[in-house]
Amino acid sequence: MQWSGISTTLKEGETLQGKKYSYTIDKILNDGASIVYRAKRNDGKDIFLKQFKEPISSMDDWDDFIKFQHSVLNTLLQLPQNIIEINYEYFESYGVHFHAKAFENGKDLAKVIWEDKPDMETRLNFVTTTLGILNAVHKKGVIHSDLKPEQFFIIPDSSIGMGHRVKLIDFDHCMIPSLNLSRPAGTAEWRSPEHIKESNIGFHSDIFTMGQIIYTLITGGRQPYKHSLDRDSYDSDILNREGYISIDTLFKGALPKGLSDISDIIDQMLDPDYMKRPTAEEAHKRILKIFNTKPKSDKPEHITLESNGKSRLIIETQTITREIVKSTFGNHNEIYNKQFEIMKDNSGDWFVKGYDVPPTAKDAKGNVYHFHKTHYNGSDVTNKFVKIEHAGVINVGNVDFIVKAK
Repeated sequence: MQWSGISTTLKEGETLQGKKYSYTIDKILNDGASIVYRAKRNDGKDIFLKQFKEPISSMDDWDDFIKFQHSVLNTLLQLPQNIIEINYEYFESYGVHFHAKAFENGKDLAKVIWEDKPDMETRLNFVTTTLGILNAVHKKGVIHSDLKPEQFFIIPDSSIGMGHRVKLIDFDHCMIPSLNLSRPAGTAEWRSPEHIKESNIGFHSDIFTMGQIIYTLITGGRQPYKHSLDRDSYDSDILNREGYISIDTLFKGALPKGLSDISDIIDQMLDPDYMKRPTAEEAHKRILKIFNTKPKSDKPEHITLESNGKSRLIIETQTITREIVKSTFGNHNEIYNKQFEIMKDNSGDWFVKGYDVPPTAKDAKGNVYHFHKTHYNGSDVTNKFVKIEHAGVINVGNVDFIVKAK
């Protein structure tokens, strides 16, 4: 049954038409600040569908809001899709705004911390992974502005050395200074001093909140300003660092060997003066050094792709696009806009994953191009991470990429 737009909430079984696809509602997952559904796309893919409750007619800045949302979508598509939620399309229907995203089975970091109560080794793994994701997002010029454990989604994946993937989600209130885009927000118990003052919110504000998350991970669930939340003095305590207890003091010298130095980094991340906080890159490098999580000597440091007599060196996670193949190798006609991804996990292992591609597509001039799924050593790797050995072949149609891991 097609949604008529009369009811505020879509019902199970109703179908909604987007720009590219149609979506049939399977289940209402949450009805809070926005309405969230699990839906089935017309090609059979499971979708996380988010409906904004505020109707277009009630928003004076609707045009600016839409410009912001679609500019954010275009920016997010440039980030490695293994570290952030996959966004398929944003669209409007019957005066309401929707987001269609990939549906993932897993749980958020808050549930992992307070319900699963993981051991120290697992918590430290989350520290380096989440901070590494924030570093990658910041390098693309994106400020999340609403970080909290609930925004990191943990997805079980036995094909990866860590046993799980971590994604940063919900960029609805992010900031992109280079595009002059800004709709910042903050959750009460995770806000930075800049959020409280409603002034100078920036990359450094993400660092403050990330410091709180790391503190909470290492302590197994104790927030650095939990005492302030209990007595309703969070804002003043944050601004004056009232009642803050460093991790070193909290553990009274009982931190695992080599981790005492992390207390200094967290103290700096939580400095009320944003000018004294490290960048995400600085904090990530220092914590990696402390945790000694650099790849072991037998793990390849980089990947080289060779094709058509030319080569490309890959030293970190990278999405291989039509434009990259065109500029590097030249043989790009059978390569889609986003063909496959080379990913390096936190343990130093490398993986390849193919993206969904259409069989054909036309360019602006009406030329028809034929596309193919990505194979690694003869196996289809569409939508799954497969570990790269020291040598192999990635194949896309008539294009072969010789893979060398060194």
